[in-house]
Amino acid sequence: MGYFGGCLGALTAFVALLYPPTLALQSPCYRSGFSPSSSSCHLSTPASRSSKRATPPRSLLIRKALRSLSSAKSTPSGKIHLDRGKARLFYEGNPIVYPGAINREEGLPSSKELSAGHVVDVVDHRGNGIGWGVYNPHSLYRVRMLSFKNGKGEELLEEGTRQRIGGAVANAVSEAIEIRKSLGLPNSKSSSYRLLNGEGDGVSGLSVDVFDPVSEQGESGQDNPLPAPVAVVMSTAYWIEQYRPEVQAAISKALPSGTRLLWRRQETALRKDGWNITSNEKAVEIDGDNSEDQQLRFLIKENGLKFWVDLTGGQKTG
Repeated sequence: MGYFGGCLGALTAFVALLYPPTLALQSPCYRSGFSPSSSSCHLSTPASRSSKRATPPRSLLIRKALRSLSSAKSTPSGKIHLDRGKARLFYEGNPIVYPGAINREEGLPSSKELSAGHVVDVVDHRGNGIGWGVYNPHSLYRVRMLSFKNGKGEELLEEGTRQRIGGAVANAVSEAIEIRKSLGLPNSKSSSYRLLNGEGDGVSGLSVDVFDPVSEQGESGQDNPLPAPVAVVMSTAYWIEQYRPEVQAAISKALPSGTRLLWRRQETALRKDGWNITSNEKAVEIDGDNSEDQQLRFLIKENGLKFWVDLTGGQKTG
């Protein structure tokens, strides 16, 4: 037994070194408070026992499990796996994921299925993150991308769904304002301009035009105070209506103080996108008020020419 006992002791010590959190716990010597040696099991000395338990394997496993649970709770998103060869389009910034590019859909941990409005992470066929967007099973625009991973390979956001949406829209508005400023908009010859242009500004289905009234007689002949500037939001997608508070707050915060917000729904497009318009939702709402019809008609200037615009009764944004 001396030969076999020595072999068993050596093997147990080797396994304990290689796999301390798992197989080592199954060793009779380890469970009994003994430490394996080259020949047999003997009672650990206080010094060796304290050094052995400086990082207890059971505690390590518990900490890892808690970290895993915490991470799962902080990312309330499903996942869209793209087919092989389809990811290149989205690495280059394509804002729409069509059904033909999808290999499989992975639902939320709670529901196991994806519904319209769910935030989803989009990954390539190897599972590498590309970005995230909003899912809609009713539309050929299956995922409208709202954010992409940058070249540094930063992790996807791990915030609540509404915070992610609000943050994405706020970033898009901020970038759009800087682009318009670089183009010299607005200016003395053009008081009105398009602030957000859907996919072109990274917010598919959302357009915003800003109208700043001018005097009919010109600056020198102005008698009555001009109306406040108005930002007209054109909503054509499910996600915009579902997350309207976040979208509206992001736009309002970025605009000059005193700017009014007019929300216009393109009802045909919204129905096609699966949004059921209720009786309380009018096609046009000013500053969130849909209790009565309001008229907004005034002069604007574009490229030195003046135009009358009807923001409540005109086509699209007026």
